[in-house]
Amino acid sequence: MLISRLHTTSAIAVWSTAGLLFACVLDNPAYDGESGMITDGGETTVAGSNGGSNGGSNGGSNGGETSGGGASGGATSVNTSAVTGTTSSAGDDTSTSAGPSCADLTCDPDASCVAGPDGPVCECAPGFIGDGLSCADVDECADPDTCDAGVCVNNDGGYACTFPASCAELKESQPEAEDGHYTLYLDGDMARPWTAFCLDMAQTPREYLTLPQQSKGSNVSRYTIVNTYQGYSGELAMQYQRIRISPVTLRVDIGDTTFTTTAGTALFNYNPVNAVGYGIAITCVGGTTSANIDLRSTPFDVQAGQWCTDGYMPNGSTEKPAPQVYINHGGGDCGWRAPAAGGCPNTPINENSGGDHLQLVYIGG
Repeated sequence: MLISRLHTTSAIAVWSTAGLLFACVLDNPAYDGESGMITDGGETTVAGSNGGSNGGSNGGSNGGETSGGGASGGATSVNTSAVTGTTSSAGDDTSTSAGPSCADLTCDPDASCVAGPDGPVCECAPGFIGDGLSCADVDECADPDTCDAGVCVNNDGGYACTFPASCAELKESQPEAEDGHYTLYLDGDMARPWTAFCLDMAQTPREYLTLPQQSKGSNVSRYTIVNTYQGYSGELAMQYQRIRISPVTLRVDIGDTTFTTTAGTALFNYNPVNAVGYGIAITCVGGTTSANIDLRSTPFDVQAGQWCTDGYMPNGSTEKPAPQVYINHGGGDCGWRAPAAGGCPNTPINENSGGDHLQLVYIGG
């Protein structure tokens, strides 16, 4: 019986507390009579008029909030935000930050801003490498296989395969190029390549055709005195390793002796003979001598019908024992057999041995 009275007393106490609270609720103009809820612009809620006997014992306080629950599901909740007049809802994002944009990035001039999975990023343009903030040109010509034919010329963001027709054009695309063999292309035509030796690349480039045939007698010109006479004697044989050629006209300067070797000594009217033009066979005081032109292993041949015989009481002939091979026979009382493109040369020794007198044609191969 005593236990029952104590239980009843506790219940009355709880009810009394709730009664006071509901008295306040009824005086609140925001009270919703149907739902039993109070709202006041904040998160203050009061619910349940039938708090159970366990409501007071389970109620707690945390950050100014009091709650109680009864056996019939009633609960009382008070949030201090109602006092201050502020509101807060769990899960709401009150941030106004929009995150980075392309305007916040300083990309390299050779890059652009693109959308990435984590936001905008700088990306180097094709032909450049780097992190987008700093980009460097890719040298595609570092790979020798970049161009199947022609000369690879690197430029900003790419490359070009060019077909230089002269050593000067080659120098424009490769300023660092030194003297040596290079592939040139007639009229810039990739279908007509040939190997030139470029000389004086550091100054004014010149083109030479290398003559692979260098056996005894090949590509040799001669001044020969068969019958010795006062002031006329000896023999000078000059072998040409390379001949000066125009990459435009394919004319050969037969007097360019830059790449030659000589054997023997000779006199012409008491004066030493130190040069005889390419393909020239000359003799004085009777007799004959010979000269050889051998263009095998090159893509060139001699244009037909360009030989001449000239001098004093001259004689001469030309034979072709093999493709791209020619033998000139010349003589007389100072006579010669010679190439005659652009006219027959006059006494083609020493300073008179020069001139673009040999015309070549391209045959490929």
